[in-house]
Amino acid sequence: MLSDKRGFSLPELMIIIGIIALMGAIAVPMSINSISARRLSTSSLEVLALLEHARSSAIKRGESVIVSINIGQNTYRATAGSPTGDTVRTGRMPSGITLQQPATDSLPSTFRFNSHGLPETESSPGTWVLTRGKLLLSDGGRHSNKTISLNAGGNARIEKTN
Repeated sequence: MLSDKRGFSLPELMIIIGIIALMGAIAVPMSINSISARRLSTSSLEVLALLEHARSSAIKRGESVIVSINIGQNTYRATAGSPTGDTVRTGRMPSGITLQQPATDSLPSTFRFNSHGLPETESSPGTWVLTRGKLLLSDGGRHSNKTISLNAGGNARIEKTN
């Protein structure tokens, strides 16, 4: 007589659960690594967007736009006309991402885009000179650092560094 069995046996279920657990143990670290890499890339795009927006706002408004980068607080801000003027754009780095100044050729913490879109720093009161430099974004060494580079013509780009 044939019995009418349906379903899975306990050993079969344990094997399936073991396979799912093994796949999960492999997938979770890969997902966390991917999220961290995406966060670093997104943050560097945000800073690049700040610089591009500040430059275009200065040209459009016909007045200076001040860019302030606070390394200690991981924040950035662009204001029209003066450091206390109308906020053009502001932001904060997400958890785990830090703003840093590279050892050489670092971007000043405060500079302006003049009405022609050129980046300048004040060398002495009332005297402005063209500036350029780099800003480093890091996620603590889990991925290659991102460097935001600004040239004296006001063009910014993202570089991948180690």
